[in-house]
Amino acid sequence: MSKAKRPRPSPPRRTRFRDQRKVVRVHTEGRVTERQYLKIAKSHGVKVDFGEAGKSPSVLVKHAERDTENQRGRFDEIWCIFDYDRHLDVVRAIQQAKQAGVRIALSNPCFELWLVLHAEEQNAEIEQRRIQQRCQELGLTDGKAIAGKAKEQLKAGYEAARRRAQALEKMHHESGRLKTSNPSSNVWQLTDQCGGFGLSEQSAKKAIRA
Repeated sequence: MSKAKRPRPSPPRRTRFRDQRKVVRVHTEGRVTERQYLKIAKSHGVKVDFGEAGKSPSVLVKHAERDTENQRGRFDEIWCIFDYDRHLDVVRAIQQAKQAGVRIALSNPCFELWLVLHAEEQNAEIEQRRIQQRCQELGLTDGKAIAGKAKEQLKAGYEAARRRAQALEKMHHESGRLKTSNPSSNVWQLTDQCGGFGLSEQSAKKAIRA
């Protein structure tokens, strides 16, 4: 008598992969430099989802506000990053963002100041054209893009840039000026949310152990 065949076990059910990374939504004034920087700076545990680009501060904030209304739960953080210099709607955009729960990364006079802080201090007021020129002199940018060889320089200088930016804010506060006065940048806050080259996470772990 032949033995009854045992039924073959069913193959394990495939579970649909769910991306567990933190999602940071960012609308940028610039189309190139800011996006390049955040792509370089982000850690593997973060997904940077880029929205609008090349718009004025108030228009960027409007798009970000729509994200808070229509994409609730999809993004962990919603940001706009833009420059202070030459924009007449910056103050209005900042107020609008605060009401909508949108965070702002602002540089005065421009984003290149934040890049320069990775390499050196900049405590005196400076014009946009001059800080952009200095950024190129330091090899951080090539035209309106981040230079190909600047990645390691930016990573190595990130912690110093963050300290310098915080020192500028303290300097303005102690002199009775607005923290967004020239020169200033709080881009480090956005960079930290994106992983900060992995260095900000390492610093946080060291602080916990201490």
